[in-house]
Amino acid sequence: AATTRECDPHVTAQAVFGIVSWIVLSPGWVGKGGDAAFALRMAEAVVDHLEHGLAASPTAPFLCRIDVRTLVSTPANMFDREHAAAMKIEQVLETASRLFNERGLDGASLDQIAAALGATKGALYHYFSDKRELVLRCYERSADLDEKMTDLAERSGTTGLERGMIGLHLNVQAQVAGPSPLVPLIAFESIAPGPRKALQSRLAQLHRRFTEMGHQGIADGSNRRCDVDAIALAGA
Repeated sequence: AATTRECDPHVTAQAVFGIVSWIVLSPGWVGKGGDAAFALRMAEAVVDHLEHGLAASPTAPFLCRIDVRTLVSTPANMFDREHAAAMKIEQVLETASRLFNERGLDGASLDQIAAALGATKGALYHYFSDKRELVLRCYERSADLDEKMTDLAERSGTTGLERGMIGLHLNVQAQVAGPSPLVPLIAFESIAPGPRKALQSRLAQLHRRFTEMGHQGIADGSNRRCDVDAIALAGA
């Protein structure tokens, strides 16, 4: 007898592997690094989620019609010097984030990033003092994008489940075919303690917002009862 419902096994396996890889790092974002009890709780929550899902009803419909690219697509005004410079910086950060995500920090050199932009490494130094500053700016841009996507999910959903699902859908769009936020696995420890702490604070706040969506879903009956705090963290 079949034990798994019809699905795309390749995508599903990638998603499960991504969750497991992220769990190793995720407690650090919420101040629970090294907490064995929290690690066990995460494991139980993820297995429960894979077995039973999140929706209270297995047939709950969901369709996201929002294109994440609308969050970053703005008409270019090349006659405005500041706007033109901002557009160039955004292009550099998007390209660098995509290459860092694909190849890792060491696998994507400044020369390769410049080549992908059709520029020279010297052109990058016009905007960034070194690779470490570029990574930091990529992370700050990612936090900006994550906050915009979360704002949009909160405004667009009618139930807690729908808000959380829209937020997840937008994040996947952004990584696969959109503005490529830098994933929280790339060279985060290389960032100076002050900026790193500020980023952790912003990402912990995002986690709390997705946890609240889960609680809203339980209250309105769209989510089944589960460990929404752990699931919101795993969903990252």
